[in-house]
Amino acid sequence: MSHVSANVAEIQDALARADRRLARLEAARDGDRNALAERTKAVAAAKGRLAQRDAVETYLRELQQDANRRSVATFETLLTALVQEVLPGEKPVRLDLTTERGLPALDIGVERPDGGREDVLEDNGGAMTNVVGMALRLIAVVKAGLGRFLALDEADCWIAPDRVPAFYRVLDDGAARLGVQCLAISHHDVAGFEAGLTVSRIAGRPGTGVAIEGPAAFCAAQWTPGMPGFRFIRLIDVQGFADATLPLSPGVNALVGPNNHGKSTVIRALRAMFYGEVRDSLVRAGASAARVEIGVAFGRVLRYVRQPKRTPVNLWSLHEADGALVQENGTTFETGGRDVPPWVERLFGITRVE
Repeated sequence: MSHVSANVAEIQDALARADRRLARLEAARDGDRNALAERTKAVAAAKGRLAQRDAVETYLRELQQDANRRSVATFETLLTALVQEVLPGEKPVRLDLTTERGLPALDIGVERPDGGREDVLEDNGGAMTNVVGMALRLIAVVKAGLGRFLALDEADCWIAPDRVPAFYRVLDDGAARLGVQCLAISHHDVAGFEAGLTVSRIAGRPGTGVAIEGPAAFCAAQWTPGMPGFRFIRLIDVQGFADATLPLSPGVNALVGPNNHGKSTVIRALRAMFYGEVRDSLVRAGASAARVEIGVAFGRVLRYVRQPKRTPVNLWSLHEADGALVQENGTTFETGGRDVPPWVERLFGITRVE
């Protein structure tokens, strides 16, 4: 009898284990069913979205095109107003958004009386191109979220003498509204500029050392210590300049003087400093190195040196008011090499804008 009882107990224990395993399997089955139901639902929703993809993409594309059209219309109105302010009676500006090689492209033209278009660069050029270009540069600097400094070389500012005051009035107003500091190079006489501009003049000759005469005290008084912007540009042994300083105010600054006296050298110095575009010819004849210094906030000075016969050939550095190298978080701001150091763009926001 004891043997039979033991067998019954074993069978009952085996059945109990089987019941527990069955319960676990049924729970897993129910979980799998729920998961399958959820996944089936998700797949159905995905199929539904996929079925609507073309319609949604078309809708979004139309929304973007509509937004672009409205934005373009705003810029057309703005550019037309600027052009007609400087060049009275000029035709309206028209912008056409297109795609070239899969990338967005912008065609800029003016509307002819017969409804046709003239390309600003190929069919017009000259004053019209410069006015539109000036406006687009101001817009691009602001839209790109970069350092708000714009330099216009002499070719960018070409305009008929009688329209010079209007050109600089528009530039001054646009720069003030957008908070952009500007430097414009021009051979026009100082009398053609509006009173609100800060004007410096080239003096001397390249052979004996070009000098710059400018309102240094006036410019210095316009700045507060931490205000962003460039206080001055100093050129030492840079082409025709032995040692000259161009003072800058926060608004629109103009450097004027005769042709072939070094005005555009200032632009070349800026391109060397911020773009790394430089040749050994930047160095003044007989000198071992060219040095460009820019005054910035808190009395600091950003320095660039081109030294053709030394290594590194280019050297960028940032100095405190007392001349010491700036050091922050264990980093010393002095870098040599061929390329502009990343910290220059990071601190001052000057880079190429297409």
